[in-house]
Amino acid sequence: CALASVKLDSHPFGGQEVYPSSLGWVMSAVSSRAFRLYGEKDHNGDRIHIPMMLPLIDMCNHSLNPNARILQEKDTDTMKMQVVAETTIKEDDPLLLCYGCLNNDFFLLDYGFVIHSNPLDCIELKYDGVLLDVVSTAARVSSPNFSAPAPWQELILSQLNLSGVTSTLVRFYD
Repeated sequence: CALASVKLDSHPFGGQEVYPSSLGWVMSAVSSRAFRLYGEKDHNGDRIHIPMMLPLIDMCNHSLNPNARILQEKDTDTMKMQVVAETTIKEDDPLLLCYGCLNNDFFLLDYGFVIHSNPLDCIELKYDGVLLDVVSTAARVSSPNFSAPAPWQELILSQLNLSGVTSTLVRFYD
């Protein structure tokens, strides 16, 4: 173990043996409970997002139509967080915060859930013949040469804006 020779007072885990699977579980738990708050501005003037653990506030559910918001206040040395109601919240109603205007990829990776019929969800498509050739070879599927489509196939791909010099990613929204 790389930490075997580290003195107890300098040991990052207080002398306890820690396994990679334990660290993976902790990172998963932390990333699914952390909020992205705004920190200082970077050199372009954009706010830097800081993931932060907010006990009790992390119990609020997500909604694109929230009834509350997180208010950040920075003193000279500390950052204070408050949940502030945006509407009248009845007893037993959940507190709803907007975790961000994100697609389901980000919600799943950052918070561990997806939203059914997320209006911000999309699928990006672009024809990549070389990638399709590699995948078909790896899958041991005999196929035509994707990287050299027939002229009629190239025309259709061009019309769909999926191939060619001016192609862009096509996004399909729910």
